[in-house]
Amino acid sequence: FDGTPLRIIHRDVSPHNVFVTYAGQTKLVDFGIAKALAQSSETTHGGTKGKVAYMAPEQERGDPLDARTDLFAVGVMLWEALVGHPLWIGLSDLAIISRLHFAEIPTPREANADVNPELEEVCLRALAHRPSDRFSDAAEFRHALERCIDGLGLRARPEETGKLVADLFAEDRHRLARLVGEHLSSRPPPLSAAAPPGSVPPIA
Repeated sequence: FDGTPLRIIHRDVSPHNVFVTYAGQTKLVDFGIAKALAQSSETTHGGTKGKVAYMAPEQERGDPLDARTDLFAVGVMLWEALVGHPLWIGLSDLAIISRLHFAEIPTPREANADVNPELEEVCLRALAHRPSDRFSDAAEFRHALERCIDGLGLRARPEETGKLVADLFAEDRHRLARLVGEHLSSRPPPLSAAAPPGSVPPIA
């Protein structure tokens, strides 16, 4: 409440937990396994949690975590957005953990030669093996990405993003609206409110 950062680590940043609304806003949801650094050391050491495909190397090792761990996961999502398919496609969790341990992450342009070099540079910094080589926080990551997409003329306004999402889910939204309408129409009408004591009944 006083503005002090809670230093919360989500630990499960992945496409499953990122929602884009019909208004074009992006929301990170499901903080079920998030941990605060202010708690005991058990919050930053011990068993790994989260989806292996989006896990940072230090998370796999059970090392202390900070916000840069979540930025690595965002870097994986950026890699996949640039390339057009999952980073660890066809690999088992054990194979992914081995690749993370030995810093064997393919560059976006190795997977897709059409990826812009500037966007690749931003992505690779987010995916750096050592947290100290990544962006220091989400704001720095965002600014670097925005500078890049502005220079390439790729920025989309929130209303454009919202319209795209609404168009993609138009059929689902129509079906949901129909189901809600059918449910409401099947409900019995509400009972009329009882006339207050001493009131005069209406003349038929």
